[in-house]
Amino acid sequence: MLRIAESINKNNITEFDFVRLEHWDDFDIIENIITKKLGFLKFEELDGVAIRIRVFSKDKFKFILMHDDHVGNCAFCEMESDVDKLRILTQKIIEILKSF
Repeated sequence: MLRIAESINKNNITEFDFVRLEHWDDFDIIENIITKKLGFLKFEELDGVAIRIRVFSKDKFKFILMHDDHVGNCAFCEMESDVDKLRILTQKIIEILKSF
């Protein structure tokens, strides 16, 4: 079942993991929903051998989508005040995916 698992990472940052969307190719699907369906702008990107990072922004809200081959796909924000917004956003992504 597609869902979001919320946890606190080793840097004490709230992280939202995309359960059943852990693969490299799933990252592209999530990224497309964020930009095309939800209207966020991508303003940074990094692609490595085992990691991918995108930074998105909209209306002064900024967050990071990351793929790590060991962890899967997750989203997090640097501002603790934005955690609730990201929680809502990640749930919207899951809802959009379930509607396909």
